[in-house]
Amino acid sequence: MADISVLRQLLIVLAATISIVFLFQKLRLPAIVGFLLAGVIMGPNGLRWISGTAQVETLAEIGVVLLLFTIGLEFSLGHIFPIRRYVLWSGTLQLLLTTLVVVLVSAPLGYPLEVGIFYGFLVSLSSTAIVLKIYNDRGEIDAPQGRWAAGILLFQDLCIVPMMLVVPVLGQSDRDSYLLIGWALVKALAFLGIIVLAARRLLPWILGQVALLRNRELFILFVIFVCLGTAWLTSQAGLSLALGAFIAGLVISESEFSHQIVADILPLRDTFSGIFFISIGMLLDLHFLAEDLLSSLVNFFLIVGIKSGVLLLVLQLVYRSVRLGVVLALSLAQIGEFSFILARAGRDYGLLTATGEQTFLAASILSMIATPFLIRWGHRLAFGLQGIARGPSRADSSGQSEEAYSPGTGHVVVVGYGLNGQNLTRVLREVGILYKVLEIDPDLVRRAREA
Repeated sequence: MADISVLRQLLIVLAATISIVFLFQKLRLPAIVGFLLAGVIMGPNGLRWISGTAQVETLAEIGVVLLLFTIGLEFSLGHIFPIRRYVLWSGTLQLLLTTLVVVLVSAPLGYPLEVGIFYGFLVSLSSTAIVLKIYNDRGEIDAPQGRWAAGILLFQDLCIVPMMLVVPVLGQSDRDSYLLIGWALVKALAFLGIIVLAARRLLPWILGQVALLRNRELFILFVIFVCLGTAWLTSQAGLSLALGAFIAGLVISESEFSHQIVADILPLRDTFSGIFFISIGMLLDLHFLAEDLLSSLVNFFLIVGIKSGVLLLVLQLVYRSVRLGVVLALSLAQIGEFSFILARAGRDYGLLTATGEQTFLAASILSMIATPFLIRWGHRLAFGLQGIARGPSRADSSGQSEEAYSPGTGHVVVVGYGLNGQNLTRVLREVGILYKVLEIDPDLVRRAREA
């Protein structure tokens, strides 16, 4: 008889997911917090309802891939392009200053320089999955804070490649490997560039050909193939699966099929992303947390304090907006999921002890649990401070400041682009009224875009 233990574990996870979403919806609490807590309780370090996490981790990996793919679909490169210079500067300064502050804090505690730099790497990364998921749920993914957060997080995710390559050097495993590290980095970035270029040139045309067949099942299967295939290709370049999926979503977001793809993938995304957050919670050892609660709390407040302080300073230097600075400082104050990968590598190279890894995990998961509340408080604090200290802020090149941005309003929605729809849009263009067209026929969609 086939082993059905995987089915049992999946049923437990799905039952917990349904119960948590229902309960937290009633309590008006963020579902992400519930997922993380459920993972802590059900996992091998809690009540042990789930003892082996390998299968759950596989499902969770699929979940974060689908999550970031659909977030990439709903995000527009056109909105981040005008602020690309500010994002590049703020991302670079945030990583460097966070690492520097962590080194300065760890030095008096007796940690060597290379260990301090490694801790700085761990702390400097934020959670792309959690932050973009919350902004997406709040309808702020295309608002200024959503655009800035996505840009900084994308920059951080790209930096995971050089960080992973530097870890062996910090661990003194091979001091003569700088040339190999540089070559590996060049290959990874070149491979990423080829993937993006090929996707932008080929994907829209292939999607159009598949859509012409009018077969919904084939269209969905092809989209999932593109999502998972791009994720796998980027992983072969030494980048993360999730980053590849996000880039695939960004590329397709510029096509006329993005809204239909989001509608088709949404049910799968929400199911698997819940499993991802539950799997993160399973990493926490409750027994260790109970024995070392004070140390975990101190590290949690240090992480949030250092990251939010550095981000606030950087955004004041780069953008000079109190409101945006406060919102983003608290939004990105948690530890990212890619830091767990770095922590595992650091332990292999002697940069992190077993006790240090558990302390880091405890503080990290606490910071993730606190993220929805920090984002909510950040908005309230920002609006409170805005009236006290309203300073000049840099508008992006489109001429909009963050206060003036109001997505999704002030236009007419035209359903269908047949003869009547074409006549209506022609009149709307002539009188200068903005409009958006919904149409299922790929040929009519293409005609509408060319009009």
